[in-house]
Amino acid sequence: MSAACATDRTPGDAPAPLAAIDALIGDAACTADAQCHSIGIGAKPCGGPEGYVAWSSLRTDGRALEQAVQRHAQARRRESAARGEMSTCSVIPDPGAHCAAGVCRLREGDGSDVY
Repeated sequence: MSAACATDRTPGDAPAPLAAIDALIGDAACTADAQCHSIGIGAKPCGGPEGYVAWSSLRTDGRALEQAVQRHAQARRRESAARGEMSTCSVIPDPGAHCAAGVCRLREGDGSDVY
């Protein structure tokens, strides 16, 4: 990755819509795996999400979350273009999610260190 890649951001540099995503996901509480889902967050300069987060349909409105994720991705694409950011163009596979100790979590090997 180049020196200008997205992971070099500090938390204060993140586009504002990320806070809306976090608020919608909340505590991601669950009682069963079927309530747990994963969703791509951000946008790499050459396409695809920067990472994934787990969320629960028990407490989160999936449609509202999808809209917030789309706004965040648009903001990241604009930010990347303005900064001339580049990436490796590697694909991060969707890890899926499961319910563990009452909270939706990404499955192992997920690349979730982005968010």
